[in-house]
Amino acid sequence: MRKPSDTSLLIGHPIVVLPVTLSAIWMLYECLYQFSLLPIALGLGFAGYLCGKANARREAYRRWKRQWDAMDDGKATAPSPRRHRKWPGIIALVVLLAYFVAHASDPVYRVALVWLVISVAAPGGAALIWKRWGRSGAKSSNRIDPVQSCIRSPMLPITDLKRAYRALPDYCWQVLRR
Repeated sequence: MRKPSDTSLLIGHPIVVLPVTLSAIWMLYECLYQFSLLPIALGLGFAGYLCGKANARREAYRRWKRQWDAMDDGKATAPSPRRHRKWPGIIALVVLLAYFVAHASDPVYRVALVWLVISVAAPGGAALIWKRWGRSGAKSSNRIDPVQSCIRSPMLPITDLKRAYRALPDYCWQVLRR
């Protein structure tokens, strides 16, 4: 797999993707009050889309590189991917939800509460629908891994080391004994 360009690696880094995406979401929210900001919101949305695509290319390359480095005869195993903990995010959402519910008499907090519920429920519902009617487990397990498919088995029979040494001519043995 070819390494993505440096620009793609930079734009696809989570430190860049997260602020651009959050800015796009914020601008869409601001468009509810000032419709004249719509071109800026659409531009930021497109930038967020491009950053997301660059992030996907970057992550695919990182996964491939990790697998490729792990095939090095066990000398140095590749580090396992870091597992993301869900609990801090869930706790933060519950605290934010409780805060917005406690201040629901203020119209601003009511709007924020609605947007919080929509932003949590829509991706969750989409994930459930995708899991239920999207790709099945059989299809995803049959995907071809580029690292394993390149080196599946040797095309020519390979002799073991003892047979290879026995097949050496005499002049090679003379060099090896020196």
